[in-house]
Amino acid sequence: MRIRLTLRRDPAEAKDLAVTVDGLATVADIATQLWAADPARRGPRRRRTCPSASRRPSPPAA
Repeated sequence: MRIRLTLRRDPAEAKDLAVTVDGLATVADIATQLWAADPARRGPRRRRTCPSASRRPSPPAA
């Protein structure tokens, strides 16, 4: 799925983004990844995995 959104970081200029995600991604998943990957964010630069990804139920066995 492809989503178009605008990232707003005051006082910085807004940025238009196109995000491609799988159908199971939540808004929280996308927000978490955007926050973790933001080069303008202050503090330690470490990659984070989506906390909600581990809470997703496994698909039923076929």
